[in-house]
Amino acid sequence: MAVALAIPTVVVVVLIAAFSAPHLTTAYLEPPHSSLKHNWTAFVGVILALSGVEAIANLTGVMKLDPGATQDLPVVRRTASKAILLVALEVVLGTALLGWAMLSLSPSLKSVLLVRWDDMLSVLAEQYGSMALGPVFGRVFGILTALIVGLLLLSAVNTAIVALIGLLYLLARDGEMPRDLPSSTHTASHGFR
Repeated sequence: MAVALAIPTVVVVVLIAAFSAPHLTTAYLEPPHSSLKHNWTAFVGVILALSGVEAIANLTGVMKLDPGATQDLPVVRRTASKAILLVALEVVLGTALLGWAMLSLSPSLKSVLLVRWDDMLSVLAEQYGSMALGPVFGRVFGILTALIVGLLLLSAVNTAIVALIGLLYLLARDGEMPRDLPSSTHTASHGFR
């Protein structure tokens, strides 16, 4: 499901970027208003999100051992570098481009941007779709974008739950789970199942 939803998401993001490209401007750019602490917190959030890529890669078997590595001494530097660097590059470039597109919208839309900050891709789809092919297309494109991104987020939650289960399994297999966790017989004796 994640792969099936990733394709339309990429198409939507590429279309938004293409529709916004002729309208990108530096006229409305301002220096950041937030503190260094706030920016650092946002940066750390991005790094944590990228670490999820490694967890998913481990779970799905994408993270193959480097040549010469063993299960006792696992090394995945080669594979991890490819997976994480590619995703990091996409995230940085995509976020920068879409952020610039958002900041290139007219200041008269500031109230709309503040109210709809949590569905910014839909706002960008509506605004730049309207500029490119008219208001009806912009409205439909915005709704379609919201639907695709919403389904992708549901899939991401499912993937995160599966990754967590896989991570717990890997920790148990490697003997890194705390020994104080109750055993199944202990929990069964207390009526928990």
